Amino acid sequence: MLLSTTHVDDKIDPESEKPMMIVDYNSTKYGVDVVDQMCASYSIARNSRRWPLTVFFNIMIIGGINAPVIYQLNNRNNSIVRREFLRTLALNLLKPYVNRRYYLQSIPRQLNSADLVLALKKLQLPQPTIPMNQSKEKQKVVMGDAIYVHERRISVLETSVLCYKWVCQEHQKIVPLSCVNCAKEDSFFCS
Repeated sequence: MLLSTTHVDDKIDPESEKPMMIVDYNSTKYGVDVVDQMCASYSIARNSRRWPLTVFFNIMIIGGINAPVIYQLNNRNNSIVRREFLRTLALNLLKPYVNRRYYLQSIPRQLNSADLVLALKKLQLPQPTIPMNQSKEKQKVVMGDAIYVHERRISVLETSVLCYKWVCQEHQKIVPLSCVNCAKEDSFFCS
């Protein structure tokens, strides 16, 4: 028994003497097989019991197949191998996080400059805004326009959402969220 949403009749191909449903399926299944093969060749998927993570992995894999195709269509003069394209894409996605981790002073130097950071030195990381070698008796924490000098050791758990620098509790500013109407009226309750 065959069921198809595309075919409404039971025509038979005169050459192969098979139903048209099977002939059409056989002519189009090659594309599905190629996509499955490409998904398996550069897979980032990991075993997980959480279905949203599995869906995310599948979206990333399909995006890794489609992105080089779109790039080739937009840049006909540039030909790039899929493997190199995916490698460049991965490095460019990692760059901001590696840059941030490289200049975190709270991470021990041997962990901070581990294999990943050493392998990504060619990313041309910008120089940090805070000097790395400061005296232990005075430690500067730079936040926006102000510089605060602390003569004691402060444990910090939060980072700034703009510059990703560590911020102590004394110098944090918690900004409440509001809708556009409340921000215009500068009122506490939204009308």
